[in-house]
Amino acid sequence: MDNVVTLTMNPTIDVGLSIDRLVPDAKLRSDSVRREPGGGGINVARGIHKLGGEVCALFNGDEVYGGLLETLLGQEGVPCRRLPIANRVREGISLEVREAGELYHLVLPGPELTDGELEQALQAVAGRKPTPAYLVASGSLPPGGADDFYARLARVARDLDIRFVLDSHGGPLRAALAEAVFLIKPNVREFAELAGEEPADARHAAELSRAVLDRYPLEILIVTLAERGALMTTAEGQVYMRPPRTETVSPVGAGDSFVAACIHQLAAGGTPREALRAGVAGAAAAVTTPGTELFEVDRYREILEQTREADLQAN
Repeated sequence: MDNVVTLTMNPTIDVGLSIDRLVPDAKLRSDSVRREPGGGGINVARGIHKLGGEVCALFNGDEVYGGLLETLLGQEGVPCRRLPIANRVREGISLEVREAGELYHLVLPGPELTDGELEQALQAVAGRKPTPAYLVASGSLPPGGADDFYARLARVARDLDIRFVLDSHGGPLRAALAEAVFLIKPNVREFAELAGEEPADARHAAELSRAVLDRYPLEILIVTLAERGALMTTAEGQVYMRPPRTETVSPVGAGDSFVAACIHQLAAGGTPREALRAGVAGAAAAVTTPGTELFEVDRYREILEQTREADLQAN
């Protein structure tokens, strides 16, 4: 049984390139190329699988590029199911410039989806047997993905008594929150869109979080604060968790790693407090890896041991 199902509406094939220097009007030759499966829900599934959890990644994909995603996920041993679409899965470029120590990310918009393809994704979740305990929808919606899609997905999850976890932002997030959502995890910028202002510090984030939780039928709100950790707000109270100091190699993948470790802990029977701690450690471990890589399990476990609850009033 898959305890967790993830849904990625706009997956990507992440292509990693590396050059010595960035020079205009010249042929820039990469001495290596790396292709990895990507997109929010896919990365969450990869992270949960790394930790030994039971998960299945649902994603939209054409036969050729979507088929490559299936192959890449299969090489990692991640259970998955491709939902066939007509248009091509997008690629994303990560370009490392070694001399400058810089990393550039080029993000493409993705394929436009038809109404039938959107409905197919809803039915794939509704028809999932056995019903998973958690559904994680993560990432952007591609062109043609209506703002109410995640709200429709929330209704499907509610009707099946699935805990719906949404990692998105803007209009799609606000529309879904009008329905029943179990957990959201905005970063500071995304939270500012939701709360109407950017938190100045953790205490300010706590005030704004209580107002947001009062406004929506939401059980768990987690605001990630980069190297300052994360704040969790529930009806029972608030918990602020901070990781140890780590050297940031690349921030890419931290958000997906947070969700993966957090939901893995919940699906294994952990408390929300334990899940918050796991998520903070997952994100902190992810920033120590290069490029688009997720966390390394040994590093995650090391950081988990050092992640502590902090005094919210002192921050």
